[in-house]
Amino acid sequence: MTPTFFDLRGQQMLCGGAERYLLELADIIELRFGYGVNVYQAGVGNWVRSYGRVLVHSLDTGEAIDALNHVFHSRVSPAALTIYFSFYYAFPLCHDRSLGVSHGVFWDHPAFQGPDGSLSGPVKNVLGAIRNLSKVVSVDTNTINWVRAVSADLSSRFVHVPNFVDTVLFRPGDSRTTAPDRLVVLYPRRLYPPRGFWLVLEILPYLLRRYGNLEFHFVGQADEAEERAVRETLEAYPGRVRQYWVSPEEMPEVYRAADITLIPTTYAEGTSLSCLEAMASGNAVVATNVGGLPELIQDRFSGLLVEPSADALREAVETLILDSELRRSLQRNARQVARAFDVRVWRRRWEAVLETYLERREPVPAQVSVGGASPPPAKLRTRVLIYPRTPGITWRRMRQRPHHLCQSLAAMGIPTYFASADGAKERHLSAGHLHIIASEDEIHVDHPIVYFHYPYNYEVLTKFRHPFVVYDVLDSVAIHLESDHLNSTRVDRTARTYHLRALKRADLILAASQPLVDECRRMGRDDVILVRNGVDVEHFAAAARARQGGPSRPNGARPVVGFHGCIAPWLDFALLEELIRMRPDLEFVFVGPVHYYCQDSFRRLMRCRNVVHRGERPYEELPQHLATFDVGLIPFVLNDVTRAASPIKLYEYAAAGIPTVATPLPECSTHECVLLSEPDPKQFSDEIDRALSLRGEPAYQALLTVTARSNSWEQRAAVILAALRAKCLDAPLAGDEERLLQRPQS
Repeated sequence: MTPTFFDLRGQQMLCGGAERYLLELADIIELRFGYGVNVYQAGVGNWVRSYGRVLVHSLDTGEAIDALNHVFHSRVSPAALTIYFSFYYAFPLCHDRSLGVSHGVFWDHPAFQGPDGSLSGPVKNVLGAIRNLSKVVSVDTNTINWVRAVSADLSSRFVHVPNFVDTVLFRPGDSRTTAPDRLVVLYPRRLYPPRGFWLVLEILPYLLRRYGNLEFHFVGQADEAEERAVRETLEAYPGRVRQYWVSPEEMPEVYRAADITLIPTTYAEGTSLSCLEAMASGNAVVATNVGGLPELIQDRFSGLLVEPSADALREAVETLILDSELRRSLQRNARQVARAFDVRVWRRRWEAVLETYLERREPVPAQVSVGGASPPPAKLRTRVLIYPRTPGITWRRMRQRPHHLCQSLAAMGIPTYFASADGAKERHLSAGHLHIIASEDEIHVDHPIVYFHYPYNYEVLTKFRHPFVVYDVLDSVAIHLESDHLNSTRVDRTARTYHLRALKRADLILAASQPLVDECRRMGRDDVILVRNGVDVEHFAAAARARQGGPSRPNGARPVVGFHGCIAPWLDFALLEELIRMRPDLEFVFVGPVHYYCQDSFRRLMRCRNVVHRGERPYEELPQHLATFDVGLIPFVLNDVTRAASPIKLYEYAAAGIPTVATPLPECSTHECVLLSEPDPKQFSDEIDRALSLRGEPAYQALLTVTARSNSWEQRAAVILAALRAKCLDAPLAGDEERLLQRPQS
């Protein structure tokens, strides 16, 4: 349990030393002892996020992090071991088998001290937490000595395990990326008061004016006031001050590009990971004599140790600028000292602690090797599936193929994150495995399954570590040609270019129709898998049940010929306009949004008195609208795009028990229940009459039912899951999946 790993809304991983410590500790528990790790944190709402192998659960405390102790113990049962990652949250309630982690004294600030020098109430709770815990692992001796001074008997509860650095990953660079006459000063920490941000900002103007070869890098996330201040500094010193933040995996390169690193902590410090990483990377370090930092820095040997004041910090930085021999000596010695804190030593110490509480079991299969990134293994027992943000695709609007496949795969046990383009609020579906997240929310997972269909999303693949790429070809790439032309898109940024790159890069290719399969094979992907569109049978069968059990149509009411879906350029408006005028005895109902390209064409249809537009309706309401249809239409123009289409509405009409009339698309032609017509108004009208005559025919209704039930989304997902398990998942097929796979796609 930890106060925060992501921010309270789950949108950003905090990328600090504590978070990196937690990830390393989780690796030990899973890889060395064979236990899964679940992290619980305070949050606004109940959400779930993944970072690498760790699953992070929010417990809804609102903005009140102090409520975490009570909320955690009311909702989370004791496990094999509970680790209170900030040990003071083990009060007043605490699980029996428990460890705490102390990251340093945080109460060395006037806010925690009474006017008479006594400790404030929250700090008094620290001693209560220590009494509750079996052991407290402390990163420094400063904390242990404080406890020894105020309550000597409790000091025996502590185990000293200093912080760590991976000296293989964090190492000096072969050469600096900046010009040799320039010095890069790095502040690699969160931009807020305890980490000394304002001290650095105070000395920065003087140093930049006095030394023209200096460049300052602020690498960390910032609170609002600090963000505003650093932005003003960037504007005042263009090209000489930079502010950015990167993932933990990218930090070694940041240190290798720096000469001097500042660790100007003012309070609440242990043995800083940032300090150790800078030392291992061969930086000259200036640190304040706060918390556990004096346990890392021996003044003028492995760095400069100063008082937490602007004057002392400025003087130390000037010393390193002017004395290159001292700077190089500190850089060499810092690297040597850092080796004593190597992560491999730290792991052995933690294993010795854990062996008292955990029996070793078969390790959980690794996704990342201990000690750094590794090539992806052939198969993993579990992977997370990510559907990245796609323009126009939101969870709430128009449930399409990606929605259904993500939900069905989640129902089969794959943790799935669907990034909704509208910033949808967190929802958990499919037994908690499907998470609807905002597009700006960060997902940090090693070896994820990245599922995408929008060719332009090829560029987002670089955001993921060792992704297993699933490219779903659900439309002809020609559907994007007009937008590329109107936007004068560069050749290397067109949909076709990205489509070809995705075909080459993808580990698994899916195609929604046989024409798309054939196209992929012509492009060299013989391993493409046909996964046609499908239907949520039970959802749309409600329309058939409503029609059977509802009141009959009033005498004289016109039969309803309906269409649901996007009213888009692939509709044959010329056919529809003439057909509607030919058949005033029919009511033509359209349910769905109108594409901006089609506004004028659809307005012409709406001038006819027998046309009704019910607008875009929520997916949950579609069955009640389809229950009013007597015939369903798929009146598509015939072109390269539509000939490759697999209309979802074909299966939804079938599940709703509605006869369907369609233009002769290849995918429609494979289904006996679909009545086909050339785009000729007279022939289309005749087929509508034939469809009306089939409405109550038992044999035809049975054919519709068979068509729907043999084309469910669950069956489609089972095909994909079998392919994933053959390529990247290490688990046998479950019984239900075997049963679904035995039904051929039709």
